[in-house]
Order: sequence, then structure tokens, then C-alpha cells
Amino acid sequence: MSLPMQRQQDSAGGAPPPAPAPPPVAPNLPGSPSIGNVQAGSAVPPGMNKLRQVTPGIKLRPLHWTRVPNQRLTESIWKAADDRINLINGQQLKQYFASTMVVKQAASTFLGSKNNDLIMDNDKARIVGIFLSSGKMAVKDIAHRLLDTDTSTRLTLDQITALQRIQPSSEERKKYEKVGSVNTDMHSVDAFMLELCKIDNLHHFLEVQQLVQEIPHHLASIPPLMDLMISACEEVFHPAFKRMLEYMLAVGNYVNSGTPRGNCYGFKISSLAQIYTMKSQVKGYTVLNYLIDTIFPHEKELERLPRIMGNARDAAGLSMRDVAMDVTKLESSLDRILSCANQIMAGKPSPAQQTFCTKILKVGQTYRVMTSKLTKKRDMMVAKLMKMAVYLGEVADDDPAELFIPIAQFLSELETATEKAAKATATRAASVKSAKATGGNGDGVASATVSQTSLPSVGPQSHAVSAIKPTRSGWMDKLGTGAGIVKIDKRWFELDDSGSIYYYKKEGGKPLGSVYLRGMSPPPALDESHTGMIVFFVEGKKWQLVSKTREEASAWLRDMLYYK
Repeated sequence: MSLPMQRQQDSAGGAPPPAPAPPPVAPNLPGSPSIGNVQAGSAVPPGMNKLRQVTPGIKLRPLHWTRVPNQRLTESIWKAADDRINLINGQQLKQYFASTMVVKQAASTFLGSKNNDLIMDNDKARIVGIFLSSGKMAVKDIAHRLLDTDTSTRLTLDQITALQRIQPSSEERKKYEKVGSVNTDMHSVDAFMLELCKIDNLHHFLEVQQLVQEIPHHLASIPPLMDLMISACEEVFHPAFKRMLEYMLAVGNYVNSGTPRGNCYGFKISSLAQIYTMKSQVKGYTVLNYLIDTIFPHEKELERLPRIMGNARDAAGLSMRDVAMDVTKLESSLDRILSCANQIMAGKPSPAQQTFCTKILKVGQTYRVMTSKLTKKRDMMVAKLMKMAVYLGEVADDDPAELFIPIAQFLSELETATEKAAKATATRAASVKSAKATGGNGDGVASATVSQTSLPSVGPQSHAVSAIKPTRSGWMDKLGTGAGIVKIDKRWFELDDSGSIYYYKKEGGKPLGSVYLRGMSPPPALDESHTGMIVFFVEGKKWQLVSKTREEASAWLRDMLYYK
């Protein structure tokens, strides 16, 4: 929040809430006078009171704001704004917003005046110092909790990760062995490290504790993913999906007859998108609409495909290789746990360490049984996915789970188009009923309904029913990011009456992609800081489209809001 806005809140009455505790940085940063040190300002805008100036003394992170032009200040809220800079806690601001260079200097200052006498190097000492200032965990406590298997009192994963960063290397252990014991002149970080070196097999205990906490999570998260992909594979073999593909092949061969694309015996699953993107003479009417109008009345089960193949939709985005690799990593982690425990037992463990290792070995055997079952299920999942790839005429060497993506997209389009057709049918039925109720015979509406068995009449009738839904097309800039760089692509956009926006590299070309507006949340809005920019979110993805003028953007926004 900018300082002027903070002054506005203070003037509204009531004390500001207390700030959270500042991050741990070194006190008394060098060269940092109080923010209360003020100087006389200069270049005061006409009609405004002079602001007091401050000198923080160190470099702070900049707050990027846009100034109100001087000529507008006297007629704005800022004319009567109080200068409350003397109420700002400058020391806390510096602790929070010091630049990276200053924070690094502060971390060095943390080591105190004895840093020239450190046994460890300054970089490692700085990390240990931060650990001591934030965790405040004694070595005796660490040694005790390393052997603790109670989920409520054992070391947390964050603590284990922090300790793994600062654990002594073999060279550091040799240095501290020469020192022997802690003396009064020793720096606190050296004293801590010296005591840490006395814990035998520290790295083994840390690794065991980490893996013992991570393995249950993997054991719980992997099986549902495998079950989902296995069920999805079985749904692909459903007879209704096979019939759906057969009808698509028949339509494709009919429209492609007499061309090199005709006489096709099978198409790749990635071609499913053509069924709902291929344009007809009627805007918004596709091959999928044709199938729904002409085939579905005789094939009712095809309407239920999105529900029949629910798992295939949910499996979109999963990777067979990733899940199989997770099982392999789980097996390796389990081998590592048992290896570490056995290495500790092979030395001279204390009774407490022996008890800990005995528990770990027992837990490891339990995990081994569970992992063995996962391995068998993984092999079954891979076999089913490979069989599915062959069944669909795809290359089994690729990741077959990627086939669920075009299948899921098709099922979503099918569900949307089926719902739209059902609403159109209900609208026609209501019109017939209304016409008869007012004394008419409803012939005009009834004839439109009866004639849906032939393709030439299907499109215009469906278009007539949906004519009240807004459509739009035109050029806009599509903003995106890649490698941290904002990309601006000029694209031809078309909003159809299903609520989808398709975009093309050129008008009349092949669609590069689409977005279904029914999933917008929050609703789309104009970006006040950019003329002609529309911003909206669909399934968490941010979209930014820029028209030439604000009027064009407003027209697009109005039509898009219809489908939200």
C-alpha cells in the first residue's frame, strides 16, 4: 500500500492494526539513521503544503507508483491529506524492505565481531546463524528428536531440511575434532557445530526421518492415480465409444469422398477436435451438431458418453511415465531407509539408537509389502495403457495416458453440444404449445422440428433457435508469457453461440486454440490501466485480449458476459 493511501486510512479514524513481527535480520544496521531525520522538501506543487523529507540511510526496495499530475492535485483528495510520515516506523520498514545487498550485509553483521576467528567459513556460518536465530533448537534436543518416531514430537520436514543444509561435512568434522571441546571464546555458531559433530550418523538419521515421513504420503497418493488410469482405459473399450468413432469415420469418409483424404480406415485420436471445430455453411454448426441431430435420436446411449467415460475425462493430464517413476522412486527410498538403518546398527549404536533402528526396520518391512502391491498394480496399469494405445491405432512407445487429453476435450464438447440441443428442443416444444394455446396450429414450429433428419435443413433451424445468442469476430492482440517475457500475438478471434472463443493466425484459417467462457471466474472486466484490454480467468488461467479501441473492447465484453 502506498504511503498516501496509508495517510488516508489514518485520517478516517482508529489506530492501525499492529504490524506482524519483522523478519530476523541483524539489529543496528550500519549507516541507517532513523526515518525521523527529516529535511526540507523542494519543488512543491502549486497550492500544496511542503512535505517533510526523510533519509533512510540504506538502500530500500522501490515502491512503484504513478504520480497524480501536479495540475490535478488541488482538486483531489490529496489536497487535504495530512503528512503523517513522522508516524512511520522507519526501523521496521528497513527490516522488511531493505534491498538484497543490505540484507546480505546484515546477515554478515549477525556473526558479530568474532567472525574473523570462526572455524567454519563465513557463508556456512551465516546459514547456521540464521538457523539458530529462527529455530533456537539445542543440540541435545536435536539428538533426542532424531530418535523420536512419535508424529507429534518428532522433527518436522522443514526442520529436517534445515538441518540437512547445515550438517557438518567430513572436512568440518575433522576441524572440530582438533578443537575438542567448547571454550568461552568460541563463537556461538562454532559451539553449536562442535556439539552437532558429536552426533554419530547424523546424516543417516536425518535421511531416515525424512523418508519415513515422505513415504506414507506417496503410498497414499499413488494408488488413486493408478486406479483412475486403469478405469479410464476400460472406459475407452466401451462399445458406445467404439460406435461413436465409427459414425465419425463414416461422416469423414463421406465429406472427403473423391479426395486423397477419403477412403480412410481409421483416424488418430488427436483428430477428434476436427469433429467439433470443422466449420459448416452455418456459423457455429459442426459435424458434432450434425451427429447429435441425426444419429443420437436412434443411438440414445451416445448422449450418455460423457457420463459413461467420466474417468477418462478425469485422467486427462496424467502421465503413465510420471506415475510409474513415482513407484520406482518409492522403491529406491525404501531401499535407502533399510540401508541407513542397517549401517547404523553395524556400528556401535546406543540403546536408544538400537531401539529406533529396530522400529524403522519393522516399519520398512511393512512398507515393503505395500510397495510390492503397488509395483504389481503399476505393471497392470502400464499393460492396460499399452493395450489401449494399440486398440486406438496409436504408437505404444509414447505415453498412452496423453490420449486421454483429446478424448476428454471431445467429451466436454459433446456434453456441451448435447445440453444445447436439449434446450433447443425444449424451446421448440414450448413454442408449439404456446401457438396451440393461442389458437394457432403450430405448423411453423412443428415443420421445423420434423425436418431435422436431413443435413441441409438442420443447420439453419439450429441457427434460428440460437440467433438471440451474441456472436462476434475480429482482430485482437493476445498477451501471453514465455520465459518471463510478455508475448503479443495478433490473432483473429471468433465468439460462437456455444460460448466458445476460437482464435486463428489468419481469418478463415485453422484454429490455434479455444476457450470456453462458461468457466469464467471471476467475470471478465476491462483493465482500466490499459486501453482496450479485457482480462478474464478460466480454470485458473489468465487471459488478456486487447482491442484497438475501448469501444471495441466494451462490445466484446458485453457479448462475453452473456456466457459467463
